[in-house]
Amino acid sequence: MALLPDLLDAGVLELCRTEPKFHKGVLEAYEASYAEVHRWLVWAQEDPTPDDLWSHLQEDHLRFEKNDGWRYVMLERMSGLVVGWASLRPTESSDVVSIGYWVRTDRTRLGYATAATRCLTNAAFHHLAEVDRVEISMDRSNVASVAVPRKLAYRLDRETEYEPLTPAHTGRGFVWTIDRASWTNANCLD
Repeated sequence: MALLPDLLDAGVLELCRTEPKFHKGVLEAYEASYAEVHRWLVWAQEDPTPDDLWSHLQEDHLRFEKNDGWRYVMLERMSGLVVGWASLRPTESSDVVSIGYWVRTDRTRLGYATAATRCLTNAAFHHLAEVDRVEISMDRSNVASVAVPRKLAYRLDRETEYEPLTPAHTGRGFVWTIDRASWTNANCLD
């Protein structure tokens, strides 16, 4: 049984468990954002076919149920459009999860990544009792992504070096983190 709920309220967004029924919307969001996601995201280096995307959505659905990762489709409340993905992923440490996100190019700078990250951080600390810390990693030159953890009281934990895997990667990254106590103090988590 999944530890996280199928739906999460992120204010201007509804986060819906990734399912094959979102195939068309995810494909449209991806196609509208290819130039940007290709620059930053490893999974977007080879253009997935519609069948690849369908399989990926099915795999995400099963991972969610097995608690091997929880990916959500971001639905814009006003339009009902799929405007990106956001996910919580286990790490090597049982008390740490990692958040990832991407937002459809024509919906950036609207606070959607911040809303989804706030919602997923709350969900991690509310539904995953063993989790004491949430991390967000990104390439240091991804200015839009760097802004998200800063807005939410995450702190820069460390800088990393890695092999660049996308056209925009510099090989130098940031890892931002927040622990349960700091999140509760900063955001009044119940």
